[in-house]
Amino acid sequence: MTWGDHIRRRERGLLQKDLAREWKLDPATVNYWERNRFAPAPRHIPRIVDFLGYAPYNPRWTPGERIRAQQEALGFSRQRFAEVLGIHESTVRGWGWGWRKPSARFQERVKRFLRSWFSTGR
Repeated sequence: MTWGDHIRRRERGLLQKDLAREWKLDPATVNYWERNRFAPAPRHIPRIVDFLGYAPYNPRWTPGERIRAQQEALGFSRQRFAEVLGIHESTVRGWGWGWRKPSARFQERVKRFLRSWFSTGR
């Protein structure tokens, strides 16, 4: 499923214009997301996750794809995510696109960061 598949608000009884107004977006943007014409920019993902009440992830995703999804759910740019993890931006890009596989050590580092991020209420 795509972000658009998850965003579809028909079950919630909302109109696109209502959701767009709440998110301060053009209704066409919400329409494009729902029709999978394009994916939401990373800066919009935290709002979408709040709206859904969950972060949509596919259990078949690789560790790198899950890391990329977490980065997007936080609304972090690749550069910012790399900074907080203390690694190079190209490493994060490689994980997210499947060019590289994060080592177990880095997967644990990401988990620790996420636990601390969410436990401090940021």
